[in-house]
Amino acid sequence: MDSGHETDVEVTFEPIKDGTRMTMLQKVFADPEQTKNHNHGWSSSFNDLQRFVES
Repeated sequence: MDSGHETDVEVTFEPIKDGTRMTMLQKVFADPEQTKNHNHGWSSSFNDLQRFVES
C-alpha cells in the first residue's frame, strides 16, 4: 500500500425537510484496490453514524 498517496475529499451539507443531507465525495485513488478499501471503510463508518443518529 502506498501510504504517501493523497485523495481529494469533499463534504457538503444541505438542509432538507426534517434534517440535513450530508454528501461525501472522495476521488483520485492510486489504484482500484485503494478505491475498494476506502469504499469499505467509509461504508462501515457511515453505517455506524446512521445507527448512532437513529438511536
